[in-house]
Amino acid sequence: MKIPVFGSSPILSRSAGISRAALFLFSLLAFFFAFSTAFRSQPPTPPPEPDSRPITTHEDARPALQNDRRPDIVLITVECLRSDRLRSSGYPRSLLPNMEHFFSSGVHFRQAFSTASWTLPSLVSLLSSKYPFEHGITRGQFRQEDGGMVLQATIPADLPWLPSVLQKAGFRTFGFSTSPHTIRGTGFERGFDHYEQNLAFKEADIVKQRVLKIREEIRGSRPFFLWLHYFDPHWQYFPKSPWIRNYAPKKPPLPPHLFDMWLHSMVEEGRIKVHDPLFDYLQASYDSEINYWDLQCSDLIREMDLAPNTIFILSADHGEGFLEHQLMDHGNSLYEELIHVPLIIRWSGHLRSRQIEATASLIDVAPTLLSLAGIQEESSFRGLDWSKILSGSHAVKARRIVFSQLSNGPLDLSSAQSSDWKCILDENTGEILSYDRKLDPRERHHPAKQTPNLETRRFLSALSAAKKAYPPATTHPAPRSIPINKKTEDELRALGYVQ
Repeated sequence: MKIPVFGSSPILSRSAGISRAALFLFSLLAFFFAFSTAFRSQPPTPPPEPDSRPITTHEDARPALQNDRRPDIVLITVECLRSDRLRSSGYPRSLLPNMEHFFSSGVHFRQAFSTASWTLPSLVSLLSSKYPFEHGITRGQFRQEDGGMVLQATIPADLPWLPSVLQKAGFRTFGFSTSPHTIRGTGFERGFDHYEQNLAFKEADIVKQRVLKIREEIRGSRPFFLWLHYFDPHWQYFPKSPWIRNYAPKKPPLPPHLFDMWLHSMVEEGRIKVHDPLFDYLQASYDSEINYWDLQCSDLIREMDLAPNTIFILSADHGEGFLEHQLMDHGNSLYEELIHVPLIIRWSGHLRSRQIEATASLIDVAPTLLSLAGIQEESSFRGLDWSKILSGSHAVKARRIVFSQLSNGPLDLSSAQSSDWKCILDENTGEILSYDRKLDPRERHHPAKQTPNLETRRFLSALSAAKKAYPPATTHPAPRSIPINKKTEDELRALGYVQ
């Protein structure tokens, strides 16, 4: 199965206007000068302690609607946040000390999977409770046309949409997303009473400031739905202090953006391997971005001072690759490191702390939230409603198969997986990769070039049956040109979103 080393974003600096060739030449010259002294040592900085102030929710004087005890809902999603970066998953560094402590009283789905390995289709699945092969929003890249920016196909107006369902049920809805794939004009804004403009690529402290500006409006809305989608750990990684000094006390020989470019070219050429000092610095930078997000997001929750009757959900759109399969970035495979995501639900006083090992999917979030909030479920949602299982009235399904898809550019991959088995199908070539997830959880070994065994055939049959049962939607609007300001265009181009 031939797939590119990197995802859809080329190796470019976020600062626009410098050609790739010029950057590479400069980085090469700078490297030879700087590498004569190797890495400059710095005294390691002790890791920052978690904020000692607890993240709590408090009763307040806000009047509730008559006989309306429905909970407020806060949905938090983070770009590129790998499931194995949680300390509770065994990661040696404490990257989310505040948020993990806050969610420690929640339900942790240990085997939760995204429906795709890049942002657009996975977030559409999250909010529509449909797999990519049904909602059809699977391809998209920005390009210039007629003086504007043509986006991916907009989300169909008739696609069931969690914010719209909540809005119709009487919730005030607020959205803050930093992904360029979710800006106004894409359809993500549908169903939101307030959808923040001009947040693409912004860091978590900016999101915090924007939310706190309307804190009283949010707190005065009972009930409300608040969606926060963060960009911070996304490529390119900007090392954050003080954490980077503890994780990687030796600086690289280049400025961060040139170092990232040079390093990726080295990896692509096979000249750098896992655990080389330079590669370690890249992972340390990614980890430090998660620490930074953890601090900012936990501060926001603390300052919002929300009522106890609030459901919090933490998840990610997808993971991130660090050479586990000789691949970097995301959007280039359906391996474990790209689609295994955190999924934790916290509802103080209603859900007890527990860990669930059964397979879950991002399409489960919408129907579960609606049921927990006492809203009749949207009949066309495909995900599993976990509410009765979480309450203890129903048993966990012994074995469940969930699906993921990657159809963008030349790639057309599908996967089917449970908690103990997985197969990946290359739709272009028919090649199949199979993994025993109990014996090989990181998917390093597979019976390549063997006739698919009975288990693999059963999973492929389930995938085929799901695609037949849920045919693609047919009402997708064509891409259209909308104006985008020059700064956003430059940022899109620097990250490779603009052709």
